[in-house]
Amino acid sequence: IAGEKAGILKAGVPSAIAAQSGEALTAIEKRAEAVGAPLVRHGLDWEAKPEPDGFSFHLRGVSQHYPAPSLPGDHQIANAGLALVLAHLIEDRLPTSVASRQAGVSGAVWPARMQHLVGGALPALLPEGSELWLDGGHNRHAAAAVAAVLKDWRTRRPGRPVWLVVGLLDTRPPEEYLAPFAGLVGGVRTVTIPGEVAALPADTIAHVAENLGIPAEASDTVEAAVTAAAHNVGGPVTVLICGSLYFAGAVLRMMN
Repeated sequence: IAGEKAGILKAGVPSAIAAQSGEALTAIEKRAEAVGAPLVRHGLDWEAKPEPDGFSFHLRGVSQHYPAPSLPGDHQIANAGLALVLAHLIEDRLPTSVASRQAGVSGAVWPARMQHLVGGALPALLPEGSELWLDGGHNRHAAAAVAAVLKDWRTRRPGRPVWLVVGLLDTRPPEEYLAPFAGLVGGVRTVTIPGEVAALPADTIAHVAENLGIPAEASDTVEAAVTAAAHNVGGPVTVLICGSLYFAGAVLRMMN
């Protein structure tokens, strides 16, 4: 996959890359050398390090401080750092100030990427003081990143239970997506994504979750799943709707 994506590299055009596994990095470097594309590599040329009040950004000896990204998770600090590298690489054609870059980091909006859902019918189904979130990351790497956010929530908000509402396609092993959440959530309510031929049946997802040690039950609709999650807790709860991007799209349409 890395080799295919590296096909976009062009001779003489600098390219910034985030942290990569050894095999993926080798594939990218091989392509870059073949076409003569300079690489700006994470860990060697640039870095973004979390700090209590945001993160520090380092690029070839220059260091700057930035506020925390508006998007939750340490992985979004890495994403913001990569965007900042690109901003510096095109500085001669599209100049930006530090203040404008800081505003971009703290004000970025990315629908269905740990998006806080506020207002509308779905959040109204939850008890007062609850939160409803949405994420469309659909592979094991995305699930691991979301699980890291949930771990942080547990540390900062002890006693606040987290439940998942999950809808998946049958194009990836569901156990790979669900495994990172074992031991982190109170339970899972599963839904068959409406209108999708490749949707994995809710009963199948629930069965996989149960085999991973995650309490799970199937629901007929998103509304029923959210309501059931709240009922299981009986007080303020954080509910994360997650799984396929198709599922996230269906939920966002419900919010409009």
